[in-house]
Amino acid sequence: MIIIDAEDVGTRQDEAMSDGVLYDNCCGEPIAWARVGESVIGEEWTGHGHVAITRRLSPAEAVRKYGPVTEVVVGRGGGFKSVTYGATRFFSRFVDPRGTGLYDDGVVVVDDPARDGYQCPVCGAAPGAQCVNTKGKPCATHGKRSEGRSRREIERAQEADRIAREEAEAAQQWKRDMATPPVVGDVIEIKRWKWVGAPARELVPDVPDHATVQRTYANTR
Repeated sequence: MIIIDAEDVGTRQDEAMSDGVLYDNCCGEPIAWARVGESVIGEEWTGHGHVAITRRLSPAEAVRKYGPVTEVVVGRGGGFKSVTYGATRFFSRFVDPRGTGLYDDGVVVVDDPARDGYQCPVCGAAPGAQCVNTKGKPCATHGKRSEGRSRREIERAQEADRIAREEAEAAQQWKRDMATPPVVGDVIEIKRWKWVGAPARELVPDVPDHATVQRTYANTR
């Protein structure tokens, strides 16, 4: 006899489907039946006690009824968590398709907090992305994942790179501007800055000054 955890399956009374005795807690679809005239294959535990069943939903039947396997979610250690057939998601282990050949590794997702928060130092997978093996195929999360750079560290590095690029571009623009002398009589804007905020102060643009060009020069560096 197989006992199903209460977190995986539930029960529902439905006159239209009176032979259904177990229903998946995620999608609410029937996963076990007790039909008159069919041989009993076992018992399952429900909120009303043990019930005899004559058939369980199989992965192959789920494919025929709901569509192909589109996602298989496993834990960090590879334990089954859920499977989605078409657009219908199941928590029940009755329809765990592993070992059936009904899907490829591309639909496997590892539900691991370390995967969401850290870059993998083994395969380089970004935070939130699934680890891959040496052939580039999805695989279980590498054990050293939590030793990689955190999402926050990566964001800080990306922000530092952005600022460095902007400063380099500004420096290049300054050189181009300085290499071109203004025309006599032009009104040019002189930018000014001021400190604001307390206790964390920062420089922000202030009201600029304007001046009329009296004479020009050319940089000869």
